[in-house]
Amino acid sequence: MKALRRQSSHRNPRAGGALIVALITMTVVASLGATYVQLVFSTTRRQSGDLATLKAFYIAEAGLEEAFHGVQLGRSGQVASIVSPARFGGGLVWVNASQTKDNPPST
Repeated sequence: MKALRRQSSHRNPRAGGALIVALITMTVVASLGATYVQLVFSTTRRQSGDLATLKAFYIAEAGLEEAFHGVQLGRSGQVASIVSPARFGGGLVWVNASQTKDNPPST
């Protein structure tokens, strides 16, 4: 029978070093990936907010242009109402026009 060899109690001091390096590398890569994903989400959120603001601005400007055009044609300049707004460009718009004492209508 073969005698069982006894394993030496002296371990190689470099044993497991590659595992530690691999774990540190994976942690760094995972952290960078999580940071990138967070950056992409925040940028997307900010851009959608900017787009909604720009869309609201253009819808409001179109409503004012419609009111101004109505005044030029001799109408009141009223466009829809808060109770019954006009639908335009995926949004709602209304203009409450009123005559001021400082600026009487021109004939």
